[in-house]
Amino acid sequence: MIHTRNKQRLPWNAWKITLKNTLQYYENNAVALCARYEAAPLADLHALLLSLLPKQERIVELGSGSGRDGAFLVAQGYDWMGIEGARAMAARSRALHPDLQGRILCADLRHPLPFPDAIFGAVFSFAALMHLESSAVCPVLRETARILKPGAPLVISVPLSRTDVDNTGVDPEGRYFLPWDQDAWCNAISKAGFKVTECTVTNDSLGRPITWLNLVAQKDAQTAAP
Repeated sequence: MIHTRNKQRLPWNAWKITLKNTLQYYENNAVALCARYEAAPLADLHALLLSLLPKQERIVELGSGSGRDGAFLVAQGYDWMGIEGARAMAARSRALHPDLQGRILCADLRHPLPFPDAIFGAVFSFAALMHLESSAVCPVLRETARILKPGAPLVISVPLSRTDVDNTGVDPEGRYFLPWDQDAWCNAISKAGFKVTECTVTNDSLGRPITWLNLVAQKDAQTAAP
């Protein structure tokens, strides 16, 4: 059973509008958002990535945002690529980090990814899967498992609580945030063919009233491609 934090579900005909508004917010505010993300304290986050991501493998980031983490990993010698849904964000990240040219794919995570099975050695996603509607999470995670090698790590971070959303999960900017609790995320990850190995809750690095759920999982060596 998927648990939510006592939020109401959006009517079925509101999903398409809400998700479109969410994407449009990132398209319209790419410059300001990238500046905010680039200014965040990153030492702890980058140390975590270095400890978890195998340097000899191809790495993919779901929702690459400003490109800050990708640029850091490329500078460290990693074979990184990013997937970003907002074209303006992808363009801005390339402008900020020229080393990312040719490494960012604009794509909707809800659609099949254009990669063969078991091609990547790790996947990470920070503050991106939170915008999916509940029915899309498990398919996206299964597709993520498909492109990962057996035993490869998955690292995600999603909001566990926010004070700026209404009872349907929508903030004043019109963005949707999936109101799942820790059990719901762990359950979905497990159903997709992963074993959760680490779970922590941290405060927001920019000082906003948000707590983040950070999960590390490993693709089951027995998980077959769908």
